[in-house]
This record gives sequence, C-alpha cells and structure tokens, in this order.
Amino acid sequence: MISAIVYQLTKGLSPEQIKAGGMDSYFVAHTLGIYPQSSAGVPFTAAYFQSKGDTITDLHEDMAAEGAA
Repeated sequence: MISAIVYQLTKGLSPEQIKAGGMDSYFVAHTLGIYPQSSAGVPFTAAYFQSKGDTITDLHEDMAAEGAA
C-alpha cells in the first residue's frame, strides 16, 4: 500500500525534481519501480519476521521484543 502511494507521488517527476528530492541515486538503480528498503539502503527481507508457527513460541518472541523496546 505504501509503495503504491510513493509511486503515485513520484510518477511524472522531472529529473531536476528527482535530484532536488535526493532520490537520484535510488532512481538510477530502480527507475520508477518501488524497491522496499530501509533508510540506510538495506533491502527488505522476510528474515526480519520472528515467526516459528507455534502460537506459544511466537507469543514469547513478541513479548521479548516488546520488553526490549
């Protein structure tokens, strides 16, 4: 959903607007395709999800993450 919004906001930008927005290096690598990545440029991966498929284990992982936050 967020990628669709970003696409709609950036389509039709001129090269000058792309450079002024600081998106020139991203645009060169991905053109108008939305490529989910962190602000540091690290690509999104499903490895970030801590899901084991067991309800109790997943709940324990969630509570540990909340406790650390």
